[in-house]
Formats: sequence, structure tokens, C-alpha cells
Amino acid sequence: MTDAIDVLAYCLMPNHFHLIIRVKEDIEVPVDDKDPIPSRDRILSPQEITAHIPNQFRKMFISYTQAINKQEHKEGPLMHSKFKRLEITQQEYLEYAIFYVHYNPEKHGIVKDFRVYSYSSYKAILSESPTKINRSLVVEIFQGKENFVDFHNGWHTEKEAIVLE
Repeated sequence: MTDAIDVLAYCLMPNHFHLIIRVKEDIEVPVDDKDPIPSRDRILSPQEITAHIPNQFRKMFISYTQAINKQEHKEGPLMHSKFKRLEITQQEYLEYAIFYVHYNPEKHGIVKDFRVYSYSSYKAILSESPTKINRSLVVEIFQGKENFVDFHNGWHTEKEAIVLE
């Protein structure tokens, strides 16, 4: 799945998480043994990838839940809320969404300053250490690291969410 997406931002909270991804343009994927032409890779369109991703996340959540339940000798769901997704089509809203994901631990009173929170991508974007975040794309979205920092230091009126699926 990581070949089909770019991870732009994340934040892991005690009872939920936020993840911003970008679906890549046409990608090649290895065919499975059920494909009628097994000798070729198949090109998936953005629409096919977008339709495929929620199912991949569902599988990941199920596997994660099973592993934690086995470790903790429990049963049942770990998360109370369902998986929600939001398509972001506007540059301004994408910038705000990345900020919102990073700001979330401060908003919920977990830390006094979101910039020091260990379980978000904020510090990874600013560092030079290896990361799975597409740092260069995020920096490009904000037109530079300085603008990224300035945007995160500014005051933002909370925006209403666009329709969630």
C-alpha cells in the first residue's frame, strides 16, 4: 500500500489518530495469481487506487486489533469510532489539515505545545533524519520549511470539516 500513497502527516493520540495521505498517480502493482495475465504488472488508475485504499486500511486495523487483543488477552474492537476519510481538493485546506493534525495533542490538552509531541510528524518534517513521511512534498506544499514553521506558529480559526464519508 505504501507504494500507492505518500504519507504527509500523522498524529497518534491515546484514543484516536489522524493520518493525511496523498494517493499517487498511476502506479504499477504486481499481479496476483488470480490475474488472467500473470506475466505483467498492472497499472492502477488513481480512481482504482482510491477505491482500494479504504479496504487496505480496514485490513490493517483488523490485523492490528487482533495483535493487540492477543497480547492483552482481550476481545472486541480497540477503536469506538469508525474509520472516516475526507478528500482534500484545495491547497488552503490541505495546509490547514496538516496543521490541524499536528496541533491535535495541544487542542486535546495532552501537551502544552504540540511542537514537542513525540507521536506526530511535525518534528520529522523539520528534521533531516530518515522518515516514511514525504518530507519534500510537505515542504513543497508550504513553499519551504520556514513557511511550514510560520504556518504552524500562526493562529488558525478552526475550519468546519468537509463532508466525511
